[in-house]
Amino acid sequence: MAQLDREMDEILDEADESMEEFYRDYPEMRPSKAELQAEALRDRADEIEQMELVKELEQMRRERISELRKIIPLIRSKAF
Repeated sequence: MAQLDREMDEILDEADESMEEFYRDYPEMRPSKAELQAEALRDRADEIEQMELVKELEQMRRERISELRKIIPLIRSKAF
């Protein structure tokens, strides 16, 4: 996982460098501060949604584990 994170960081760094080179050549294409702020807010909203999804999935997982633990005694009694 750490290697994947490093590789992703390298890819993102290369993309940032490419964009900076592009903006040097075409400064009029650089996003405004308002556009950058809007993008940051969208990114934050995505993070919040992802955290909520993970929380919901974790709750579903715990409920399923609880259900399965309840049937273990029944399975064991039928197996022997």
